[in-house]
Amino acid sequence: FNTTSGVLKVFRNIGAWSSGGNLPEVRGYAGQFGTQSAGMIGGGYTTGWSNESRSYNGSSWSSEGNLNKAARGGSNGAGTSSAGLLFCGNVGSGVYSSPHTDEWNGSSWSAGGDVEENKTEQMGWGTSTSALVTGGYGEWNGSSYTSHTNTQTYNGTSWSADVDLSAARSHCGCCGVGENSG
Repeated sequence: FNTTSGVLKVFRNIGAWSSGGNLPEVRGYAGQFGTQSAGMIGGGYTTGWSNESRSYNGSSWSSEGNLNKAARGGSNGAGTSSAGLLFCGNVGSGVYSSPHTDEWNGSSWSAGGDVEENKTEQMGWGTSTSALVTGGYGEWNGSSYTSHTNTQTYNGTSWSADVDLSAARSHCGCCGVGENSG
């Protein structure tokens, strides 16, 4: 608002959705990281829990190597297509949730440090050397999942405790490029 002229000036940025390349298979609950033109997904559910990963170049998907740790879905990701992480997730019957971290270096997966407890449907974001995971569900107790309030940060090697949430949360959307985002 211009107080001298009394004119309200508004900038409108009108965009449109466009379609990109389809995944080669139907996949739900995959962990993801990267950008619109250089992204990665890993794990998820196809006809069962998957350990496969795919890269996206803005128009099409390519197969990449399998995750280093267990096949799982409900993971979170952090980082870029050349330095990223997938962590935690649902591994199916038995244990259900996972503490595992897989690190992506742009061409292959390797094992990263495990989160301090099993989690699935948690929130996470950041970079491969400054990531955060918080909330989510833990183990299945026969009738429900335990809920988490705890938060941990990743330094590129290991996870450590940080400030907890005030209440347990899961299935929330989040984004950002550093542990102070979200």
